[in-house]
Amino acid sequence: MNSTNYRISKGPSKFDLSIALLSDVKDGMNPYSVEFAVDDPTLGGRAVTFKVVILSIEAEDGSRESWNITGYKVWETGTTKRSESKVKIYFRTDRRTGCLQFVD
Repeated sequence: MNSTNYRISKGPSKFDLSIALLSDVKDGMNPYSVEFAVDDPTLGGRAVTFKVVILSIEAEDGSRESWNITGYKVWETGTTKRSESKVKIYFRTDRRTGCLQFVD
């Protein structure tokens, strides 16, 4: 799996993160996801948007603006097929920046 760190150039608000974490999956519907725009070095630094489903959020320090997040990115590979990639994210909600890393 790719262990490259991607710089987050624009991420969700604190409110959207909390909604994503607390939303339930009902009747097989897709869970609520949030978008992170990351600078992709393989595309010359152009921004690419990833939709991430949030599994957990942990306060990184006492500021209440700095977070360690785990979740997964769902890769659509067709109309019915999809695969999931687990991600670890460090994110600051006051700046809406951070870094995203795919993990095994």
